[in-house]
Amino acid sequence: MDTLRINLVNNTQTELRNIRLTGCKKVRLASIAPGADKTVWIYIERDCAIQVSYTEKGVVKNEMVTNFVSTSMGKKIKYVLGGDSNQVN
Repeated sequence: MDTLRINLVNNTQTELRNIRLTGCKKVRLASIAPGADKTVWIYIERDCAIQVSYTEKGVVKNEMVTNFVSTSMGKKIKYVLGGDSNQVN
């Protein structure tokens, strides 16, 4: 399986905007409402890492979703945005 399914969860009380996933593939989401989640699918073509950046209350935040994936390493990830501990399952 060469696909990552990433469920991004907004764990804040504010809307997160300008969400960008980079690494294996670039994905953009306009926003995620407070307490809501969105799922993205990313095809893994080569060795890479997945980073996410987003704007919370006018401040751009950058986080590492996963530091290494490769072909045949497909999996489901739940990533909590805006928390002190970004739970990855």
